[in-house]
Amino acid sequence: MEIKVEDLLLEIAELKLQLSKALARIEELEKENKKLKAEDAISEFPENVTHNAQYGANIKGLILNLNVYHCLPYKRLTELLIDVFNLKISEGTIYNTLKIAHTKLEKVENFFKEQLAKSEVSHADETGTKVNGFIR
Repeated sequence: MEIKVEDLLLEIAELKLQLSKALARIEELEKENKKLKAEDAISEFPENVTHNAQYGANIKGLILNLNVYHCLPYKRLTELLIDVFNLKISEGTIYNTLKIAHTKLEKVENFFKEQLAKSEVSHADETGTKVNGFIR
């Protein structure tokens, strides 16, 4: 009888930032001996590229998840991003990311509020909490 023994090692893949470049072509064009302005001669960037340097959807989603769902405050969130990704993001950037997300999700939030208000039954957890030995 043969017995096979296996050891398994579970590991998290290395977490690292991915840098992507979006390039636009700038040409110096002349029309009737007049040079055009640079913005007239630039090919277009991809639609989601709106600034010279910006954070992508995955980083923004992680910020939202860690702050809103996991209740991680700004200071600890900046520390975690430095520790895990060596990414220094200011608390102001975190604030702006959350503010933009709130604006974009406001219609969805209002929809769910309206649906809950219309519902005959709304579930709420009414589990008591002990205070001074008594359930409140």
